[in-house]
This record gives sequence, structure tokens and C-alpha cells, in this order.
Amino acid sequence: MMGALDAMPGAMVRVDREGNIYDLNQAAHRLVDRLHVGASLPDELDEGAARLLMHVLREGEGRPVDTRELEALIGKRRFRLSVAGQACAEDRLVIKLTDITEFRELSERVALSEQRFRSLFYENPDSVFSLDVKGRFTDANRSTLDMIGMPQIELMSRHWVDFVDPQDLDRVRTSFQAVLAGDAFSFRCRVKSCDGRIVLAHVTQVPMVVDSEVVGVFGVARDITEAKQRQLELHRSREELRRLYSAQDGMLERERLRIARDLHDELGQTLTALKLDLGVAISDKPDLPVNHVKRLQELVRFIDGTIGQVREIASNLRPAMLDDLGFEAAAEWFLDKRAARDGLDIRWRAHLADGGRTTGETATALYRILQECMTNISRHAQATTVTIDYEETLERAKLEVADNGIGFDASRRQAAGFGLVGMRERVAMLDGELSVDSSIGSGTRIVVTLPLTGNRYD
Repeated sequence: MMGALDAMPGAMVRVDREGNIYDLNQAAHRLVDRLHVGASLPDELDEGAARLLMHVLREGEGRPVDTRELEALIGKRRFRLSVAGQACAEDRLVIKLTDITEFRELSERVALSEQRFRSLFYENPDSVFSLDVKGRFTDANRSTLDMIGMPQIELMSRHWVDFVDPQDLDRVRTSFQAVLAGDAFSFRCRVKSCDGRIVLAHVTQVPMVVDSEVVGVFGVARDITEAKQRQLELHRSREELRRLYSAQDGMLERERLRIARDLHDELGQTLTALKLDLGVAISDKPDLPVNHVKRLQELVRFIDGTIGQVREIASNLRPAMLDDLGFEAAAEWFLDKRAARDGLDIRWRAHLADGGRTTGETATALYRILQECMTNISRHAQATTVTIDYEETLERAKLEVADNGIGFDASRRQAAGFGLVGMRERVAMLDGELSVDSSIGSGTRIVVTLPLTGNRYD
């Protein structure tokens, strides 16, 4: 037979003024199977909820009570207890139990998410703001107000156009429309502050979507004015260092050229003249003793060897053919010498457009890079074969040096010694490109591409 409580919707419990359970329906028993007739409901609740329930039950004993609600833990679940607005027969009260565990957990997660959002939004050091679909501000954090220099009450409903530098308006309008169409977008623009400052900002905007409809734009703007200024200063510093390096390198090459010419012309001619004078002396004195003639002939041979050494030193400083015949001729001469000295199998291949002949600073840079490559191969690569491909067109020169040596880990910064640093600087000064491809056990390939401009050392 169905009791009176079974006819009522929800989980119902009837208790007396001491909290003892007098009756409960099937819904209440299914909801909390530990409840039964005769048990004390307060004993099943957490301490705070038990005291509050007893206070509600005992107030106004013998007369109707106001409807009261409280929350309580029963076991590990959280319930809402709704005490009926008036006592029933025999001064007993009906309490409705509602399991709100999932609701409370969800509420706590929502509250935590909201707290985190507010922290990210309002306490973010970057400018964070929201716009409606017409581009008017609907919210902004303190960093936004500081960037623009306006109180929040004045900023609300103002259009973003009012604070963008006119030079950037078209780009920012295009970005805003793209975000309203559902895309995220990032861009840089100049922001006009109310105090006349211009702030360079990196802005990221995303659509705010509700029920599949874009209702506004959420944006984050980072002030990169100082960072950009530091970047420009660093760039200027690097350019100044490069110009200094270029000037020093030019002075060094000119000094090498001067010394090489002095050695070749002055000292070489002096030694040649001395050799010729000794030859004349030997010829003019046929009556000299044989041992004196032999000593003079040995001296002539010694001078002849010294002349060769002087020419070798002058060529190593700066080969004359680099300026007279261009890079290709100087490279072939240099590689022939290295092959004989180091015992390497050096394979040289040249492809020239219209019989081109690179001279000047481009030829010098290519020659010095080739020298550095061969020096590194001889010292470190343990290679047996080196292949050099040189290609020259009307616009550019390309040098590729590859060996079959042990290679190195090109990704490690310390692997790039001063030799590679010097190559990179030479290439950078001429607006060229340099790539290094190497790995342990796979040899090394260095490719240099330079535009054919400039003849500084001609």
C-alpha cells in the first residue's frame, strides 16, 4: 500500500522535532539507502548541517514554520534539504532531499574558471579587451586603459578606430573583418595614446562565439615599443660592427696586396738583379779557381730558390692572378698547390656564363672562403676527396665545397668555430647566403652564393 509520502514527487522524509525519521518514501530510500525509519537524520549529516537542521526543527515548536533550506553532506554526497513550510500531523515536518553533488562541483568549476578568467583578463600585464561586432569596446583591463590613457567609463562604447594610427587603419580593418568571419588573426599596429604617445603593439584577435554566432571580438595587445627599439638598436649595432669588419678586412686586403707587390717587385727584382750580376761576374772572370766558380754558382742557385720563396710568400698573401684573371684562375692555382701538399683528391668543376671572370671584393670573399674551407678540411675532416663546384652567372656566383670526411654536428653552436663565423660575416657583408650541411660521419657541404657587385679592391 502506497504511503502518503510516496504520492509526493521527489525524495521525501518525515521527521519529528528531534530529527528522528518517522517515515520516508521509496525515492528517498533509493537516493540514500542508509536512511530508514527510526534513524536520526541529523546523525547522518555533517556537524554544521546537523546543528542548523536541529535549530530549524525546534524553532516554533507546535506551530507552523517558514520554509527553510540548507545544504548538508550525507556520506560523500551533497544534498539540499528543504524543510516544509508547516508542521503536519503530530507536529512532524516533511523534508525534501535533492542530490546537488554534480551541480555544486560544476558550480565550483565554473567559479574557478571565472576566477581564472578574471585573473587572466584584468590582471594580465598585456592589454586585454573585448569589442562588439561594430568594433566598440565592451570591456578592457587596466593595461589597456594605461596604453590608451583613458578611464574605463570613457573608453566603453568608443570605437577601436579612434585609437589606431591612420597608416595602419586599412590593415586593422581587414583583420577585424576576418575575425568576425570566424578566423583568429595577429598583426602589428601603432596605437595612439591620449597623451600623444605612439605605442607599437602586437595584437591577436579571436572571435567570441555564442550558439555558433560571432557576437564580438576578444583581443590581446602587447606593447612591443621598447622591444622594437632594442631590436633596431641591436640591428644598428650589428650593421656598425659589420661595416667596421668590412673596413678592417678591406684595409687588410689592401695591405696584403701592397706587401705582396713590394715583395714581388722590390725584393724580387733586387734578388733577380743580384743573380744576374753574379752570372756576369762568373762569365767575366774565366780565370777564377774552380772552387770559387762552384761556390758562386751555388750562390746563384740559392738566390734563385730565394726568388721562388719570395714569389710563394707574395702569392700566399694575395695572388696577383686574383686581381688580374679573377677568382676561377686563382682558385685553380690554389687547389693545385693544396692537392700536391695535402695529398687530397681535389675535383674542381667550373660553369661560367659568357666566360665570366669575377674580380674585386666578390672574388676576394670567395677566395678567402675557399682557403678557410680547405684549411678546415686539412685540419679536421680526415677526408680523402674534396669536390668544388663553382657556378657563375651574370647576376651571381655560387661556390660549393663538399668533402667525404668525418663531418660534425652542425646543430651544436660550439661546432661553429671562428672560421665559420668569419665566412658568415664575409657573406653577410656582400648580402649573400651561406649554408652548412654536415652531420657526424657524413662529411660536410658548404654552399656560398654572392651577388656579382662591387670591385672594391680593383
